[in-house]
Amino acid sequence: MKKKIIASLVLAAATTPSLVNANCFGNVYSMNAGRGHEGFIMDLKETQRLSGTYNGDRAIKASKALFSASAMAYDETTNRTYYVSSPRPTEYHVDNIEGDVSSDQFKNLDFHASDVMQNQLAYYDHASGVNVIVGGIPRNVYRMVFDPTQNQLVASDQAKVFTINPNNARVNVKGSFDEGLRNGGFTSWGDFVFYKDQLLYITNNRSYTLDLDTDPIGHELFGFHFTDFITAATLDQNGQVLIAAKNQNVNGNVNSTWLWRMKPETGEKQPVGLFPTRISALTTNTQELHECYDRTVFKDEEPGPEIEVKGGEVNEGEDAVFTITFNPVYEQDTDINLALEDVTAIYSSGTYDYFANSAAIDLGTEVVMGGSEITRQKRVTIPAGTESITVKVPVRDDHYYEVPYETFRLAVWSDLNRDSLTKATMTIIDDENEYAGLCGENFTPQATFSSRIPGESRDDFQVKLDCETGVLSFIDDYAVQGNKISGSVTWYYLDEYNTSNNLYGVNAFSSIINTEQGTQADSIEYLNPVGVGDSVGPEIIKNVYQVNSNITMHKPGNHSCGGAYSHFTFNLVYDAINKGPISCQVVAEEAYCDGIFTRYAIQRNSTCR
Repeated sequence: MKKKIIASLVLAAATTPSLVNANCFGNVYSMNAGRGHEGFIMDLKETQRLSGTYNGDRAIKASKALFSASAMAYDETTNRTYYVSSPRPTEYHVDNIEGDVSSDQFKNLDFHASDVMQNQLAYYDHASGVNVIVGGIPRNVYRMVFDPTQNQLVASDQAKVFTINPNNARVNVKGSFDEGLRNGGFTSWGDFVFYKDQLLYITNNRSYTLDLDTDPIGHELFGFHFTDFITAATLDQNGQVLIAAKNQNVNGNVNSTWLWRMKPETGEKQPVGLFPTRISALTTNTQELHECYDRTVFKDEEPGPEIEVKGGEVNEGEDAVFTITFNPVYEQDTDINLALEDVTAIYSSGTYDYFANSAAIDLGTEVVMGGSEITRQKRVTIPAGTESITVKVPVRDDHYYEVPYETFRLAVWSDLNRDSLTKATMTIIDDENEYAGLCGENFTPQATFSSRIPGESRDDFQVKLDCETGVLSFIDDYAVQGNKISGSVTWYYLDEYNTSNNLYGVNAFSSIINTEQGTQADSIEYLNPVGVGDSVGPEIIKNVYQVNSNITMHKPGNHSCGGAYSHFTFNLVYDAINKGPISCQVVAEEAYCDGIFTRYAIQRNSTCR
């Protein structure tokens, strides 16, 4: 499992932030970077947003540093801000210039350095105001952040990510930046911050989360912000990200810097203001007070209009109508999201009442069809000024009796406001009477016959449909005697989603019975499987409206006149379409020989009880 460095910058308000002149914990500092330049630690007087031209009150000198730096990080346990020196040239790739400048001027000439002093880690103690050297650093440091969970600095140059021990400046290399990041120039810019318990690398145009347990260092795109020349980043008193972007033109570095407040998830940024200092590094002292200011509300956090959706009731076979209102109206065209949700009614189901997978969206001036079909979820553009829309969802008439009535919902929300999610319920009013089917109250579909064949002595035989198990039984002692049995049983059951045969689809299953002579059974029970090996069961039996059977049981023996047999038909019909009464009739015929050549047949009818 990957481990991610976790640290939280907790910024607690001393008093209510919205009060004027109240103070909150979280004071932002910056430093400048320049090869061989003098360095200063500056106290920035940022607010939610600055306006107008600046004067000397936007950036106040806190301390002259020991050198300029492009990386700084605050440790709240020691109340120190650590920083690492920018390169300090001692020689250049240009000769014969020493005699033209003073020793101080030689440190920061605009030539490529051929040799530099060793970089150093230092800290500024906020309590005493003293700057102290910790030790030498064998690498350049482009960016740095303090990890309080490990009590170490996390830093990098253009190629490697490493940690620095703040007590002795020892460096431990964790791994290399991915080659794609290096080749794309991303590692030449940007800064580290801990944001929502993740190590975030904010560089040009985009942000990445980093995993220091892999080499190359694992990185995952967090979001785009489309800002170039990122020099520094930190969290302000409200835990929001501040970024600094270089301000330079053909005349050189202007030595002023724009600060932006940026939301890494979306990349949206809002200007904080222009500051009269070169900002190459940023950090926040969480122990110091600064004038409170309100959080910046980004576009996706704006409350926007209140969305209300109303449902109601709908009869089967009609359109369910939801009404969505916006108060106040949107000032510009805005997308909202619609989603249909199952409750007890099932979306496009073949079992219960269901609502269709399309809807008509009435925007007031135009009914949008087709392109605005709702397939579980759909984004719809609401024209500016629209007060309300209606959403019509077709509901099928399933011809089944359901109590209690079934329901479904429409959910509506706007991306501009995640708290805007609202839902409304639609109740489908059932229009059927309770379906008794073949197994209604006080009715058992069965018939019993007594033998009337001269010379035969056997029990009555019975035909019975068991409504609990879905078993159709033919019980006769001929079966016990091992007679050959042949015939078929056909079941018909309702399925209103099969659109054949007009109103009702007809689903049938025929079972062929064909046993060999000598088969012994107490009864011939034949099940109606929907799938192989499955019984009809109570759920299917209640939708069966007709059973037809044609069964013959052949008596064994040598009968010169055609043999003896029991043959009967069993017809059980419920008039489901017209909700008519159940009819049940069994017609039986038994044939036998008189022992010589005469064949006798006895036919009887019986109604079910």
